[in-house]
Amino acid sequence: MGSVWARVWVAVVVFSSLSTPPSLLSQEPPEQAPVTETVNLFFDCQGFGCWDLDFFRREIPYVNWVRDRHSSDVHVLVTTQTTGGGGRQYVLAFLGRGRFEGQTQELQVSTSADATADEARRAVAARLRLGLGRYLAGTAMAERLQVVLPALLPGGGPGPAGGPPPGGAPPDDPWDFWSFRIGANALLQGESSYSARNVSTSFSASRT
Repeated sequence: MGSVWARVWVAVVVFSSLSTPPSLLSQEPPEQAPVTETVNLFFDCQGFGCWDLDFFRREIPYVNWVRDRHSSDVHVLVTTQTTGGGGRQYVLAFLGRGRFEGQTQELQVSTSADATADEARRAVAARLRLGLGRYLAGTAMAERLQVVLPALLPGGGPGPAGGPPPGGAPPDDPWDFWSFRIGANALLQGESSYSARNVSTSFSASRT
């Protein structure tokens, strides 16, 4: 009797296999879209402090810097204009492309009239890092992202990065927080019957 039921069970299994549509037998589960490691960045900045692209590559090494905007995921266009006080205002327009199409934002940063080219490019780099965060959050790089805020001063304003905690002792500065700048220019011209000399110097001091 047991062998009869065994033959019936085998027949049912075989019939079920034959009645299953071939398309269902060969169908595989859909693949998920792969998560990319980082973003391709096209950086378009020609203003004061922007011409050293190698600096920005060193400061932000966790993106792919591309030379063609059509190959980019994010196109950053930087424009600059002079402010009323003689400084500069930088506007960073983030334009999403491809998978980030339609994701745009605009960030601004201003520098003082006496800011150096290095100070200007560091200010632009800081805003660039901030703006790229929303795009990097959609990549595998999100696992390594961190948000770091400087300590707040007792009055509520932001303190310098790495400075003393609120209420702590101020750092020991042998120069008593004074900064000095000294400059000199010289122009010498001469011929067999003519010579001229022009020398100018400059000096400034400021206290933080």
